[in-house]
Amino acid sequence: IRTVKGIDDFQSMAEDDGRRIHRWIKEKKQFPDLMLLDGGKGKRLPLKHIGRCRRIEGSRNREHAREIKKKKNQEEVWVRTNIVINAGGPFVDEIRKRVKGGGFNSLIDRVAGAHLDVYPAITKGSYYVTADDARLVFVLTRNEDGLEYSRIGTTERVIRMGQSSDNPIASEKEIQYLKSLVKEFFPSVNLSADTILRIDSGIRPLAKQESKSAFQKSREHQILEESGLYHVMGVKLTDFRRVAEELMRTIPWRKYELKRHNKRNISLAPLRSGSSSLLYEEETPKDILYRTMVIHWSDYYQRRRGLRPIVERKENPGKLKKQFEEMKQLKNFDDNEFEIGD
Repeated sequence: IRTVKGIDDFQSMAEDDGRRIHRWIKEKKQFPDLMLLDGGKGKRLPLKHIGRCRRIEGSRNREHAREIKKKKNQEEVWVRTNIVINAGGPFVDEIRKRVKGGGFNSLIDRVAGAHLDVYPAITKGSYYVTADDARLVFVLTRNEDGLEYSRIGTTERVIRMGQSSDNPIASEKEIQYLKSLVKEFFPSVNLSADTILRIDSGIRPLAKQESKSAFQKSREHQILEESGLYHVMGVKLTDFRRVAEELMRTIPWRKYELKRHNKRNISLAPLRSGSSSLLYEEETPKDILYRTMVIHWSDYYQRRRGLRPIVERKENPGKLKKQFEEMKQLKNFDDNEFEIGD
């Protein structure tokens, strides 16, 4: 859950939604005007923490106020908020169905895709090949911490109604599909259990499109509003900033009487040399959500490069600087390589 009211101290970027709610309750903090339900990190998913979301008719927060239920030790806790953004990825439909009075038709088409990581790398360069079904499949050569390997993918497999989005697993058909492409275009390569390091699978939560094959479905995002509940579908990692901007323009902030809040401290690292934290004053909801997205992108960027995520609070800039210097010496990185744009 992310918020646009200055109450979330970003104590831990790894803190899951349920624990954050209960920390707020314990610390008697005021709850936010906006809550964003996302797909979670790792094995922690929003549906494990959130029971249901409901509208509050005639409340002091107007008719669009909503409450989100959280269970802990059989006790129900309701958290009230003006706006809920359902950015649950492949769980968008499941979150929507838990909203009292919400629709039950599907908003997304879930299309799974698999990848093979192969060592040693099957080629020095990176290529894309055209399969018999006219799909483009990438064969990318990667080097992470001195390990050079090939990443091959992806596939397209429609997940049927009733099938869970939890822990998607590549099917045997998908694995054979990728193996056959390698055999066709790189006949000297012999893929085996010894050379395939990893097989992973993910889900594309595409906006609903009837009567189209998985390959033909558009990758464009959509935003749907239902009385203060905003559903975001089909957002790619490379497109989240543009979608966040669009969402902030879409929400009628005056209608919900959301105001500016003072002195929000957000530590973002690594930054340019000599800068250990960012202090934002008088930020709008749009500004805060944008900065939150920057933090997530920084975390993703570091993980892709095999680095440990570094997110320190402003109260400890010395520790942040020390960690950053240690990382630079270890990896021999240039400061400007980590510059985050405006």
